[in-house]
Amino acid sequence: MERLFSEALRQRIRRCGIFAVLVIEDAEDAVPAARALQAGGVEAMELTLRTAAAMESLARIREAVPEMLACVGTILRPKQVREVAAAGADLGVAPGFNPRVVDAARKAGLPFAPGVTTASELEGAVEKGCRMLKFFPAEPAGGPGGHGQSDGGPKILRSSATAFPSRPSACLSA
Repeated sequence: MERLFSEALRQRIRRCGIFAVLVIEDAEDAVPAARALQAGGVEAMELTLRTAAAMESLARIREAVPEMLACVGTILRPKQVREVAAAGADLGVAPGFNPRVVDAARKAGLPFAPGVTTASELEGAVEKGCRMLKFFPAEPAGGPGGHGQSDGGPKILRSSATAFPSRPSACLSA
């Protein structure tokens, strides 16, 4: 997956500093929400696939607000990877590590960060070639500051708020 995260994309993710996590119930709300985020200085969003309006919302945002870094989250199945890639998402994330989803992302050319919490999940993801990972849920596992800070381990790039304030996540670079 390292090659799927171009250096330009990696730098853009680092510059953004925060991903707003959106659960959009009505696609009519997608573009106004993206524009409001931009007006507030937020340049990146994670649009979750938790509603029927998610894919239409992504299409509308890509059309009307192309400069927004559009990440799609809660990708759980290979079919969703294909749909998200076809809709033009900049990258995808998942709450967990599913090797079939990672393989589908690689095949679709979609930069993808699976979710990991345990050392075993981290090892499995790295073995599959993933170098950008989502540490999720971070707080129940000791918080974003509690992992990956020793020499030789993954480095936390930044903590990011999620839709669940008590469950922050962090982006890891292995």
